[in-house]
Amino acid sequence: MRTGLESLRATLRADRRQGRRRGFALLLAYLAAYVFLVCFRGWRYGFVPPGQAAGTLFTFFRIQFAKLLSLPLYARRGELTAQLPYYAEVVARFRKGFMMSAAGGILSLSGLIYQSATRNAMAVPTMLGVSSGVNLARVILVLQLGEAAYTLTRYHYYLCYGIPALALLVILAGGRLAGGRRASVADMLIVGTVVNRLMQMTVNYLRTAMDADTLEIYQEFSEKSYDLYDSFRNLGIICLIAAVVLLPILFMRFRYNAISFDDEDARTMGVRPSGLRIYGLAAGAILTTTAMIFCGNAGMIALIVPHLCRYLFGSEFSRLMGASAVTGGLLMLVGYILSNFIRFADYVVPVGNIISLLAVPVLIWALLRQRRGWE
Repeated sequence: MRTGLESLRATLRADRRQGRRRGFALLLAYLAAYVFLVCFRGWRYGFVPPGQAAGTLFTFFRIQFAKLLSLPLYARRGELTAQLPYYAEVVARFRKGFMMSAAGGILSLSGLIYQSATRNAMAVPTMLGVSSGVNLARVILVLQLGEAAYTLTRYHYYLCYGIPALALLVILAGGRLAGGRRASVADMLIVGTVVNRLMQMTVNYLRTAMDADTLEIYQEFSEKSYDLYDSFRNLGIICLIAAVVLLPILFMRFRYNAISFDDEDARTMGVRPSGLRIYGLAAGAILTTTAMIFCGNAGMIALIVPHLCRYLFGSEFSRLMGASAVTGGLLMLVGYILSNFIRFADYVVPVGNIISLLAVPVLIWALLRQRRGWE
């Protein structure tokens, strides 16, 4: 007869095996979506054969490597690419796939961190005014520059990072003052809600002052910002910011398990929950801002993916980090693929709207089926 300890170990081993199987299936689904994105040219034009697409990407990486090291092969790039009829299409879709995957993974991780820091399953980083701050920055940029906003990316970065950063500082300071100089997540969320509404009211007022042409530029600029710039440079920016923000959380991943409990229980484990919660709020806001600059308003991923991953993989924080990153990238890829198929006349549905449509039934299903709490 098994003892209680042996039964517990058997249960843990079975849970790990099930998690590995689900993780493997998730990776296969992600790879399938990525291959489909790279190879599919449209209903009228069919597919690029996967072998041909792989050869095209191999040539692309050879050219980039030769460019980096100033090799003679780079001078022959025109000759090499001329032999590949779908070179530009395959490379462009490959780059967009990377951008969308990175943005989706970052949004999912920001939602996971934020929900763990606040102990609130319905919390999202956009509650701190991130989305409103980015939208306000874009409104100001379009009003000041017009069509030049498409090319002046430096000012885009300055405003889209600067306004949310200023709002975050106001929220952190206001929450601390409201809590009697004590770091209180609840007070920060209240201040964040007020700041968020004020910025959203400003955005709505400025949009009413736009003429039809300027409003069209703003909508195009905000909904399809991931198409505007060089993807590899932006991918480097995303990866750098994500690494700086996520590395401390990766090292403290076991402590973030502890703050899922009450503060008193967390302190008995030797963990200071207030500092971890504040850093989690700031990290979630920074990651969400970074993703929204390049992928538009798709913040629903930050809410839905952590729910789904908790149901599939449990509540252990370090396991959820990897699962959320892959699931978020997969969901963003699927949304981007569907956005290219769903059209109304010449209007392409933004990725954020597709994500919201996908997220609602999944969120309802996850909430009905999920019975794993925070403890």
